[in-house]
Amino acid sequence: AHVSMTEIGEGELQVRQGSEFYHSGALFHGPQLQAITEVLQFDDQGLSCRYRLPDAASSEDRALIQQDALLQAMLIWARLKYDAASLPSSLATLWQNALLPENDTGLIRLQVTKHSSRQLSADLALFNAEGQLQTGLENAKVTISKGLNAAFEPAKAATGNRERP
Repeated sequence: AHVSMTEIGEGELQVRQGSEFYHSGALFHGPQLQAITEVLQFDDQGLSCRYRLPDAASSEDRALIQQDALLQAMLIWARLKYDAASLPSSLATLWQNALLPENDTGLIRLQVTKHSSRQLSADLALFNAEGQLQTGLENAKVTISKGLNAAFEPAKAATGNRERP
C-alpha cells in the first residue's frame, strides 16, 4: 500500500499541539523522542501530523527517532479514536530511504487499513520538508486497551500537579 503526501484525507483540519499528547500521558516518550509537533487532521481513515526531529547525539539515534515517530502517530490515532492507550505489536515492513538531519521537519501520514476498539492496522509514511518520502511502515499494528490508560497517566506530585518530574 502506498501512502501519498497529498492524500491528507477528508477529515476536518484539527490542529492540536503535540505537547498535549506528551504531557497528558497519551505518549510516554521523553524529550529526546518527542518528535510530533502538531496533529493536523484526524478521521476514521487516518491522521496527518507534523514532526520535528529533536537533537540527537548520533545518526543511529536519529534513525530510531524517525521510525519511532511513525509509531507515535499510531498511538495518537488510537487515543483520539478510542480514548485508549495502545502499544505497538507488529509490523510487516519497515524501510528508510534516508537519514534525516537533526531538527528536520516534515509530515507524517497514517492511513488506516483496519481498526477495532482492540487493534489498529495502518500504513505510515514520513515525508521531509521538501515532500520527499523518507521512511515508511507497512501493515503496522498496535494493540489498543483502555486498561492501559492508568499505566500511562503522568506522575502526580503531592500537590496534585499533573506535570512530569
